Amino acid sequence: MSDILTKKQDIELRRAVIQYLRYFVPEFAQDTAVNTISKLLLDADLNKFDNEIQRMIPKQYLEKKWTAVLRLHRKVEDLEREISHQSKRVEIGHQSQPHSDITTNSLDRINWVPSLEEPFKKLSMHNGHPVTAIDIHPFQPIMATASQDGTIVIWDLLNLTEPQQIIRNAHTRSINAIQFMNQEVVAGHNTKKNRLLLATGSSDLLIKIWDTEDPANLKVLRTLTGHENIISGLCFHPTESSKLVSCSKDKTTKVWDTRTGSIVQSFVGHSDWVRSVDINRTGEFTLTSSNDHSIRLSNLSTGTGIGIMIGHEQVVEKVKFLPMACNKYLDQFAMEKFQNEFNINDDNYNELEYKYCISGGRDSSICIWLLPLPLIRSDGTMHPSTNPQGKLLLKLTDHKSWVKDIAIHPNRRFIISVGDDRRINIWDLGLLLDTNLLPPFRSLSTQGFPTTICMAKPVIKDQESENSILLNDAMRCYLAVGYSDGTVTLWNKNIQRDYTTPYRNIKD
Repeated sequence: MSDILTKKQDIELRRAVIQYLRYFVPEFAQDTAVNTISKLLLDADLNKFDNEIQRMIPKQYLEKKWTAVLRLHRKVEDLEREISHQSKRVEIGHQSQPHSDITTNSLDRINWVPSLEEPFKKLSMHNGHPVTAIDIHPFQPIMATASQDGTIVIWDLLNLTEPQQIIRNAHTRSINAIQFMNQEVVAGHNTKKNRLLLATGSSDLLIKIWDTEDPANLKVLRTLTGHENIISGLCFHPTESSKLVSCSKDKTTKVWDTRTGSIVQSFVGHSDWVRSVDINRTGEFTLTSSNDHSIRLSNLSTGTGIGIMIGHEQVVEKVKFLPMACNKYLDQFAMEKFQNEFNINDDNYNELEYKYCISGGRDSSICIWLLPLPLIRSDGTMHPSTNPQGKLLLKLTDHKSWVKDIAIHPNRRFIISVGDDRRINIWDLGLLLDTNLLPPFRSLSTQGFPTTICMAKPVIKDQESENSILLNDAMRCYLAVGYSDGTVTLWNKNIQRDYTTPYRNIKD
């Protein structure tokens, strides 16, 4: 008998081994083989073994035990990682008390992110097709999800029992991007006179503009044609709401007038598929990422290249401007790293309203870059920077596979990333004020492969967002993650736990 197992456990293991081995023996020799093994391990004949198996050992007992051990091992790893991250946060918090406000009770919403035990809802209306894009309405409780089969699902975040609308064949191929128009919310604003639109971009080479006045009955207002290959990214202009920017496998970035469907600007900035696009707050500059492993900073109105960021070793899936509020966490680190090589405090950064960006790629890394400034002539025209190479400030390598998507938390301090390693990592830029290390302070392990992520924007004017109390009150604590199995996980600060849809970090 084993020195580790009790007598009862030892007999149970022997029975399970016999049950497991019998399926590897050809049927014609099964009785003889199993009888021999039974006598060897249990000192019993086949009939007695069969009776015991049926009475005492569940089907596929050994396999279930093995998978249970693996699940428990992963959960232990998750908890150990969480303890490690929390210990680092506590240590840093003791070293620098003014910056350790992540869990301040008075700002309980502004710093909200899901925890290992956070309740959630799991939504499933895409029939197993990978969820490819998600966006949340800028001020109404509406979420739009899209999938690889061309389906759009509209959800009421206050009542998730059934979707408000399911549009099958919204596109004939995969929908790769979906975005609501950005619109400032003003008291007494009449949304009927100023319709808020939804845009979708697809592998069918089309961009569709939808009227969202009635979320239960979306209607196509206009179809934009002009791309010659898959459309992979969309972004509404932040100050000119009728303009939409798109990027494509045809290597172009295009600016559209959604009122007429015409192309306002088109330029080629990459030698390969352009994967994602983002616009800075003023609408003057755009960032694009590509299969050519580079990120390009361009003047949006002219298409002129301002700078390029090279450092990823594979396809760059996503790039985003970091809000100017992030500068207070990054400037000190940048000055220490680059010494006097650059003027980190150049006033032109504040005038142009961009400075840093963040990117994620198939090399499993997340990179934070210091962006170059354009050369501005006396006539006001912008030209490529005299030093167009962006500088790599930080390279985060905690993901173990492709980084699929990145979201910037409304508090402009946290970064949330999802990867093919089945992890959701949450990063706190505030840690850079006290240490040169930036591990994720929280890491959630998922059952499926996450593909896209979206966090609800706060309902607040830009000029008020610097006030932490106003921002805290304006926060809508919704975080949605889409998966390759066609499901969407939705976290909300006030949501009730859904015990029917287990998430590995909550319940196995």
